[in-house]
Amino acid sequence: MLFPLIAETATQQLTDTINIQSTLEDGIEVLNEWIDKNWVDLITTTTRKPTTNTKLTTTSGVYYGRLAEKEYARNLSTTYLEQREMIKLYVRYLFRTTQILGYFNEEQATEMRTMFWSADKLCDNYFSCCEGDFFTEMGKKFKNVHRNVSSDVRVLANVVHQFAGIGDKLDWRFVKY
Repeated sequence: MLFPLIAETATQQLTDTINIQSTLEDGIEVLNEWIDKNWVDLITTTTRKPTTNTKLTTTSGVYYGRLAEKEYARNLSTTYLEQREMIKLYVRYLFRTTQILGYFNEEQATEMRTMFWSADKLCDNYFSCCEGDFFTEMGKKFKNVHRNVSSDVRVLANVVHQFAGIGDKLDWRFVKY
């Protein structure tokens, strides 16, 4: 959880609002305005969220690490949005290229794209996990469409990983502390 001191409903509303933005810059602007408006300073917080339901095992102080720092959380959130934008670019590239090269028709490419986003959700937005699961499932689903579909599309995907900066952004992983 990127904003541990802010209610989940508020962070879900932020997510929904960012998701409807048409550009990365608009999403970052919404994020920055939201952080400035909703930031809960650790010093002014009077109630703690327990880490368990049993009072005996609940620690007396919850440690949020650097996530309690406003600018750290802002920078981490912005990096996350940039990573998600790179993943969208990656999926668009695979969607278009597989059709141009004749691996899939538009309907199959749309199904491939849906499979990717399902894998992304199952892997909790962890790209390395998602990509592996996606290629495995795609190989099973489309084995009759094209003989080496999974390995051929993986070769196309590796091209994206080799562009300077893109591979690092795709493989970025949120680390809590």
